[in-house]
Amino acid sequence: MRLLLFLLLLVVSAVAIGETEVPPAPAAPEAPVAADAVPKADPAKPFLPRIYLVSDVTLRGAEWAQLNLSEKASFLAPLDQVWLKWLKENLPPTVNDAQVCQDACLAYYKQWLERPEGQPVAEDEYRDGLWLVVSFDLGALLASQNRWKFNWEGRLVLIDVNTKKIIQSGEIPKETLVSRGPDQKEVNSQLASRLYRSAVGNLPPVIRKNQPPVRHARVGLVSISGNRNLGDVLNLMEKLQQEGRKLSLVTQLDAFTQKEATLLCFYQGEEKRFTDFLSQVKELNSSGRYRLVHFVDGDTHSLKFQAN
Repeated sequence: MRLLLFLLLLVVSAVAIGETEVPPAPAAPEAPVAADAVPKADPAKPFLPRIYLVSDVTLRGAEWAQLNLSEKASFLAPLDQVWLKWLKENLPPTVNDAQVCQDACLAYYKQWLERPEGQPVAEDEYRDGLWLVVSFDLGALLASQNRWKFNWEGRLVLIDVNTKKIIQSGEIPKETLVSRGPDQKEVNSQLASRLYRSAVGNLPPVIRKNQPPVRHARVGLVSISGNRNLGDVLNLMEKLQQEGRKLSLVTQLDAFTQKEATLLCFYQGEEKRFTDFLSQVKELNSSGRYRLVHFVDGDTHSLKFQAN
């Protein structure tokens, strides 16, 4: 009898153990990431607060209403979000964030397009940022009920907000799509999916995840006077670029007349270093031997040719 009770207790205990939820094994600790494996911002390069995504589609051969869309923005809105997701997952190490440019940002962008190159950028939230412009030229032909023929090509451009310099650009090659669906919504979905892939497939050369964008953080306006001809100005530009290598200086002729000219100087570093550099440029041998006099008037630097 005692043996029977003992065996009964063993069975009850085994059943109780089998019904108890077994706690999951603790997760293995994550392996530490090597310090040199994490991309770090180069202190010598300017910090870029944000990339602003500006998208556009030019529709030819049809109206947005024929696609059952009230406006272009209705088609672009979901595309912007998936492109933004890709951007956030592939930000270069010196870029802090990305956002879709809309409303106030788009208004600023349109004003920025009208701003003369070389005009200083105000101290606002867009300063030091980058525009990523994704644009498509989209042809559409309605062949029959909910059967469309589409063709498109596009361009990707990364632009420095401060200097208006194009940092990287790329073409989106021509593609075609013959789409048929049970309704227009399905056709639009097929088209949007293809446009998404067209852009993302060509973005890596423009947005490089492990490589900071090479850019000139600042632009200086330099007024030239006293020159005798264009050759004097071109020789001065060459001299400035050769002697301004530490600033990664690049010069661009903005305007020219027989006796004066205007240069745009793109450089890296603080403005004081640029000012100090110009004040140290003293002489130039060109159509004659010149002494160069530097002075500053507001935002404009001036270099005056004086014949020795």
